[in-house]
Amino acid sequence: MALSVENHLKVRFSDDSGKTMDAICFRAFEGNLGQALTEHCGKKAHLLGKLDVNHWQGRKSPQLIIEDAAWPEEL
Repeated sequence: MALSVENHLKVRFSDDSGKTMDAICFRAFEGNLGQALTEHCGKKAHLLGKLDVNHWQGRKSPQLIIEDAAWPEEL
C-alpha cells in the first residue's frame, strides 16, 4: 500500500511472517526516493530510518520514518 499526500509517501510494509508496520517518507518526491519506493512496491527492500510513534486520531502506533532504501536485487 502506498499513499502520496503532497510531497510525502505513506507505506505499509511486512516481513516474511506477514507482520506489518506503517512507514512514512517525508519530502519523498524532492529526490529519487519516493519514485523508487513507488516503482518497487511489493518487492523486498532494505529500509533505513528511525522508529517513531505516530499519534493520529487519539491512537498511537509504531511507524518508521524512512530515510533511505535499497533493493537486494540491485546491490
